[in-house]
Parts: sequence; C-alpha cells; structure tokens
Amino acid sequence: MGQKANSCPAVILAAQGMADPESELGRRLEKHGLEVIEITTGENPLETARNLMPDLILLGFPADKERFFGECRRFSSDAEVGRIPILVRAGELGLKEKSQGYEAGIREFVSEDWSP
Repeated sequence: MGQKANSCPAVILAAQGMADPESELGRRLEKHGLEVIEITTGENPLETARNLMPDLILLGFPADKERFFGECRRFSSDAEVGRIPILVRAGELGLKEKSQGYEAGIREFVSEDWSP
C-alpha cells in the first residue's frame, strides 16, 4: 500500500454501499482510522482511482461477473492504479469465479461477514 504521512489516514475507495459510515463495516474501518471514499453510481471508477490514488479498492461481487472481471482487469493493468490491491467482499464463490478474479487482478476475496 502507498506510504502516507503519519497524519494522513489510509484511504479506501469503496463501491457504493459497501462501507458507508452508517454500515457496520464503515464504522469499523473508521474506528481503525481509515478514510473511506465511496464510488457513486455514474462515476468512472478507474478515473476516480487515478485521481484519489487510494491505498485499497474495496468492491462487492455483482451478478454481472464478466463485466466485473473486465473492470478489475482495467484497474490492474492501468499504469497508475495497477499497484493498488483490490479486495472483494463476496458470498460463497466457486473455484472458477475465484480463479477468474485472481487472473483479473483481485488480490483477495473476503466473506460478506468480514470485518477488520
């Protein structure tokens, strides 16, 4: 993850609804001193990541797997944001989906009930 000055919290770029301040995960992340910025609907996630250069990208696993994996490949192959780890919260996934995700650049899958 990126090195930040001691006074700056680590920044997590999260898909909308994944870690809002009212959610349990959002409260826990903030409790640990992390700054969470949500990607809103209609925003270009890759452009947002380039502008913010977060320390971590937190996504949820959607129904449209192929589009999602394509987006992850765009993140991981981008010269500016490709170093940023992608963490995905998902329910039960099979080996095929996980393999596709790792090939697309996802660093790790965590369960829906995961918390820091």
